[in-house]
Amino acid sequence: MSTNIDSKDNLTDLLKEYYGDIFKNSPIPDAKSVSMQRVSALSDYGGLWMVDTIRQIVHIAIVAELSSNPDDSKYGEYLDMSIYNQEISIDSFRKATAKLFFTQVYAPANCSEDTKGVYAVHQNRFDALLNFLQSCTTQQIDMAKSSDKKLYPGQTVDVTTFVHLHDLGHYGIRGKTMNIFRNVPSKKNRASSMINIRGKLPDPRVLRSSEKEKNLQALEVSKPVHEVNIGDRSLGHWPDSEGFIQSLAEKHDLSGVQIHIPPIYDAQGSLVHPMDYSDVFIPGCVVKVVLGFHLWDITRANNGRAIPKPARIFSNIVQSLHILPQDEDDVRLMLHGEAIERVRYLDQQKNEKLLAERARELARQEEVLRIEQSMIKAKTVADGKKKRLEELRTQTTGSYMKAGADLDYAQGVKRKQSDGSSVEANDTKRIQVDVNSDEKPSRTKNVEIDNDSTKP
Repeated sequence: MSTNIDSKDNLTDLLKEYYGDIFKNSPIPDAKSVSMQRVSALSDYGGLWMVDTIRQIVHIAIVAELSSNPDDSKYGEYLDMSIYNQEISIDSFRKATAKLFFTQVYAPANCSEDTKGVYAVHQNRFDALLNFLQSCTTQQIDMAKSSDKKLYPGQTVDVTTFVHLHDLGHYGIRGKTMNIFRNVPSKKNRASSMINIRGKLPDPRVLRSSEKEKNLQALEVSKPVHEVNIGDRSLGHWPDSEGFIQSLAEKHDLSGVQIHIPPIYDAQGSLVHPMDYSDVFIPGCVVKVVLGFHLWDITRANNGRAIPKPARIFSNIVQSLHILPQDEDDVRLMLHGEAIERVRYLDQQKNEKLLAERARELARQEEVLRIEQSMIKAKTVADGKKKRLEELRTQTTGSYMKAGADLDYAQGVKRKQSDGSSVEANDTKRIQVDVNSDEKPSRTKNVEIDNDSTKP
């Protein structure tokens, strides 16, 4: 949306642009592109959430009217808690939410054609959301039809759909907040743990009274509610005109209970505490609400077997809500505030983008440095291997040469020894003297006696 809204005189055009930006950021998807799956980020809440093809939770914004019938919504001091026999159960207290029934907006009487055009956009979007949610419900039920027939032959699984048909004959959307009270105990205090096992059994009335006094300390406050910051309000500040919460506190230790404040804002843009909903939610007021979509599939036990009362509960969860101002000055103030928030958002996006680019640049530089260091290390290793190879080659060449010389020398010595032996053998054969013969040696024969002299 444009941030220079003072340059535009037509408030209707401003509203068109304002809502156009909102709807553009949360388009209504095709029912075939979504599914109901578990989301780890919301595992504390449990159940299945509607997600898109990349497993992102689907959020859709609409402009709707809070039902003009006060009985259609439950946001009073006891929210949607079930009151039975003038008491509230701990389970009902743990699951307490604010329930709001949204219907289609209608253009006021005697408004301009441009204003009617704005309302027509809201009406068309509301109808589109109803059709989308109905398609998603049918799609989910069809997927489970075969398993339901096996587990519950001849029995119908109870279904609470996203879309609600009002008794007056029109369709609407029943939305609810996340659970208001957190860290609620699940079991009743065990008074028997306070008994002194070594002594006499105390008077049960005294024991019960002591337990009540201890538990009621959770409702004690040091300052009145108007002197406490909205985020610091405790359970003791919660309105309890009928005394139901006090009665509950007498039986349970509620000292650790925390109050969750959903992102719900009044016409001036201020955050509203759940205990103040009845002051700001006026039947018939127009709101901008962002919804998420949840499913409790209660059709089988942990072992996969059938259960007595199978059910599927489709719920529209209020992610955020703004009560839209009706006064023209308040509308302009809202648009100014939205413009400022838009500028802040754009600045934040710009800063985040710059930080991301810097991070990528640093990562790139680190990667280049790492590659260079790896190349240097690889070159150092290669040079070391090359040097070692040269050393081994030099040593091997010298060894071969020395071994060759030694071999030649050995062969020469052997050759000389072989030649000397041959000469000696030949000279010995020359002696032809027969020791048994009387003949004298012929004068013509040479007789070698000492190998160095010859006589005739």
